[in-house]
Amino acid sequence: RILRQALKYKPIDWTAHGYLAEAFLCQGRPAAARSELKRAQAAAPRKDRGQVLAWRGELELWRGNYDEAFRLSQAACGLGAIFAFCWRGAAKLKQGKPREALKYLDQAVKRYPIDLEAYVWRGQAKWELGFLRGALEDFNRAPDWIWSRCGRALVRYALKDYKGMKEDFNFLPGSMAAYLKKKAGVPPGKALNAEEMKEVLESGFKLSRGFRRNGYGQMAWMA
Repeated sequence: RILRQALKYKPIDWTAHGYLAEAFLCQGRPAAARSELKRAQAAAPRKDRGQVLAWRGELELWRGNYDEAFRLSQAACGLGAIFAFCWRGAAKLKQGKPREALKYLDQAVKRYPIDLEAYVWRGQAKWELGFLRGALEDFNRAPDWIWSRCGRALVRYALKDYKGMKEDFNFLPGSMAAYLKKKAGVPPGKALNAEEMKEVLESGFKLSRGFRRNGYGQMAWMA
């Protein structure tokens, strides 16, 4: 309601359409989200059209449409959209191609080194490839991010640092841990051993599809 009011006062502000698209997606209304992003595309000045393409790519990534997410992000990279470089690599990782993803994510952090989400995705790519020390370095870049803690816990499991793994696992919000345990078939209140924590965390990486950002919308993937 607030965003629609904002658009009445400033209908050319394309970013309001983008945030409205995110709100619709979090409500489980992807068609409405796509419509808002089309409005954003129409309202954005030429210099910002790459940013709109990147946003579209990100939302397709959230939804698990990885081929489309890669296509849009690739196009946005060609227009110089900063965040698209991260999401392009993320889409490639979710397509099951971690080596290609690592190449793209290396480019992302080189081009925009303060983008913490790119480090989280790159840490996941390195973990999948078995580059554990490098993965740990990337996850340590964002120690207060939920998905960074998930990845770091999995790396610590592989390094047999079970105490550190448990510390990271216990960082997860209670609602998220309960959701993942339920999906994994773990009885409520059961104390988990290291192997069970690993299974729960790996299921989180799968169930959350393309969501690795911290902050608002963090729990939307559980809807």
